[in-house]
Amino acid sequence: MINNFTGTNNIEFGEFEILKTFSFFEADANYTDKILFAFKNKYLGKRKISVEVSEGRNRKPKKTTSGSKNRKSGNEFYRKKKQKSFII
Repeated sequence: MINNFTGTNNIEFGEFEILKTFSFFEADANYTDKILFAFKNKYLGKRKISVEVSEGRNRKPKKTTSGSKNRKSGNEFYRKKKQKSFII
């Protein structure tokens, strides 16, 4: 839905947390304005979709138990780039 509404496939995402009535997602901060603009006046069925920047949502990277030091965790992207957390 995010790629569809923004019209781009270039946005890098981090973690998603999908809950019953709302969800959180992390995305490249360079696309903040584009994401917020893309969801203005959008609906899913009869329900209006609301997206906003979520403050204080940054989490510490999770520890992996795989033992592989060559594998990058989902949080590796966010240690290197500026990110934003969103609530939808």
